[in-house]
Amino acid sequence: MKSLKKSCNIDLIYGWPEQTIEDMLNDLKEITQSGIRHITHYELNIAGRSDFATQQRKLVASISEKIKMFNLAKEFLLSKGYRQRTVYDWEKVEVFENKKKCF
Repeated sequence: MKSLKKSCNIDLIYGWPEQTIEDMLNDLKEITQSGIRHITHYELNIAGRSDFATQQRKLVASISEKIKMFNLAKEFLLSKGYRQRTVYDWEKVEVFENKKKCF
């Protein structure tokens, strides 16, 4: 990415059925090591009457588990030099600082 001077964003959903905190943190580790500068990280929301919604809901992380996942992800991303731009958007600090210089 860096050699091509291209930017890239990745969306990562957490709270999938049977996903553990360790799984989520491993995903974040792989993404941060890849050089991705912008991450959108948000919880899985299930609505409607789809088969997934009705059959998988009991396997999805509870609200308290999702809050714990959010807080641990936040701690991890901050430790890797990311800044929280919105509830779900994370950007590498040096990218954020370079954008401020352009204004």
